[in-house]
Amino acid sequence: MILAARDPVSLAHPAGVNLKPQALWLASIVIPFCGHASAETCNAPGLAPGFCDSDGDLIADSPGDKSQWIDPDPIVLADVPTTDMQARAERATPFLRYLEKATGRKVTYFVARDLSDLLAAFKAQRVHLLILNTGSVEPTVRCNGFVPIAQPVDAAGNLGGYRMEIVVPANSAIKTARDLKGRKITFVDEHSNSGYKTPRTILAKEFGLEAGKDYSFEFSGRQDNSIMGIANGVYEAAAVASDLHENLVRDKLLNAAAVRIIYTSRTFPHSPWGVGHRLNPALVTRLRSAFLSYTGSVGALSGNSRFRAASYKADWEFMRELSAASGKPSGCN
Repeated sequence: MILAARDPVSLAHPAGVNLKPQALWLASIVIPFCGHASAETCNAPGLAPGFCDSDGDLIADSPGDKSQWIDPDPIVLADVPTTDMQARAERATPFLRYLEKATGRKVTYFVARDLSDLLAAFKAQRVHLLILNTGSVEPTVRCNGFVPIAQPVDAAGNLGGYRMEIVVPANSAIKTARDLKGRKITFVDEHSNSGYKTPRTILAKEFGLEAGKDYSFEFSGRQDNSIMGIANGVYEAAAVASDLHENLVRDKLLNAAAVRIIYTSRTFPHSPWGVGHRLNPALVTRLRSAFLSYTGSVGALSGNSRFRAASYKADWEFMRELSAASGKPSGCN
């Protein structure tokens, strides 16, 4: 079953989701609950008020009060929105069936309109298992209790990754990043790593180009909007993720000759799959085990299709540093 954001049923808990009575009204509360101590005494440096981090892994503990746990059936899974969501949902169907066998529960696929819609669904606990764009991982861990459980790796077990690219129309007079002075750059949104945080930071530190001073900018809302806008000559320059660029070319949705790359960054890790910190710990254990033992075909999911246990503290250290260097306030709304 695929739940679309435009369908009214997706604007509330999907039909059949069983939540404990206490959880129904708690879903609307913004401040999360602390795991094993009161909000005044728990140790959670770097996390939003109300979270606990008793083991120092930089992610929120599960609530110590079991009445705060969420135990859904069906489990609602979601992915980062792109142009080909319907096709991606179909490709992911074998994995959903695999998760159903591993957990003993129905698994449905939620199709979000855009990243904001996906984040809103997660915060409202309408989505229970999801992958985020790389730039959203750190703030969602810190502010909304996102718990990474499975990190994508390549066939050799190494971290899978992608790069940030700055692209221009093939016939553009812009040849290098320095030529962006006085131009307009299209970013994705303020949560995006490759589509905002990294390019803005690199342009300032490597080329002395400050946003709003040396170049103007706008937001497209989605990676594919940015790159297709470049291909069609709508935008002057855009910052995008290399894997999405490659996928659009692979799926023949983008003519590779219509786009030219003028800058490529170092490699960043693919986003982990994760859950909310209030999900029943026993269910979290089954989901993590299912990811680690998955041997399905590559391409069934976004990113790689092999996983190891996520280590947010180790794997995302550089991303946390990058987020801090971007100059964006670290507070939570």
